[in-house]
Amino acid sequence: MAKELFEAYCLHKQTKSRMSEVIVRLFEGSNSFVQAKARIGYLEQLETWDESYNARLRSAVKSNSQIRDSIRVPERVTALMRKHE
Repeated sequence: MAKELFEAYCLHKQTKSRMSEVIVRLFEGSNSFVQAKARIGYLEQLETWDESYNARLRSAVKSNSQIRDSIRVPERVTALMRKHE
């Protein structure tokens, strides 16, 4: 049920921008490799992308070791940023 709610909030025109912001913020604050890997998956599903997200994700990769050192996460972040340039 939680997955269905997440998907609905991410797609609904009145909530998708807010959900995108929440997911970016959660990713930035990832406290473990597991969280970083799970949260990059959520980021990849977003349909709404604010121009500030690329800079924020770049900063998160540099400053958060759980993101930076997580296998394949930095590469996925780079690919996601390219997609939204």
